[in-house]
Amino acid sequence: MLIAEQLYLLLYDDHGFGTGYGRFNDAGVAAGVMADLSLGYGALQYSDNRARRVRVIAGLPPNAHPALVAAHSKILEKPDRRAEDWMSRGNIGKREDVTVGLVHRGVLIPEFSKGIFLSSTYYRTRDASVEKQLRARLQAVMFGHKQAALDEAVVLLALDALWSVRGILKAELTGMPRGESRARIRELREKATDPAYGWVDPLLGHSLKACMKSLRQAQNNHGASA
Repeated sequence: MLIAEQLYLLLYDDHGFGTGYGRFNDAGVAAGVMADLSLGYGALQYSDNRARRVRVIAGLPPNAHPALVAAHSKILEKPDRRAEDWMSRGNIGKREDVTVGLVHRGVLIPEFSKGIFLSSTYYRTRDASVEKQLRARLQAVMFGHKQAALDEAVVLLALDALWSVRGILKAELTGMPRGESRARIRELREKATDPAYGWVDPLLGHSLKACMKSLRQAQNNHGASA
């Protein structure tokens, strides 16, 4: 699964509504899309300054996921926009794009809701076992029972950027002291962003670090204006 797909399953409940733990669920999914573009294709480059402006540096194959194709196209059209702006404005990582594969695989099912002034599509859970297995893997990673795959580490870092690790994984982290969970996240962050550990090359490490910092900033800005 894409990082964005994993984050969608965690940040939205079985009825297709935001969980409420991360007050900025769509930004988390958008950050997942940007992380997928970096991890899967080395397609993005972030500036070294605090603005963390992002631009496209590589193309995508014809069979790339629709959410990645849409985001890639939009970032290509507007290079050097701040990453946190892409995450916070709802331009990329749209639910109807991110959920395409999940619907096709029978994990989610779309449900159309028509109101007096507004119509919406929600994506209800059809196969709960997929999220259950995801949560079990993340639990095993947090407790050190399995070696983290890079995408699992990035999912946990995104939840941390949204201040939501213990909220989203409340049942899975039962019995783990807060200090221990924070230490585990710090360890994963170092491995996922520092090339010295051998997980990532310099470009990917820098991109993932900038992506997560941008998500944290987007979340903090949202909280300040709420």
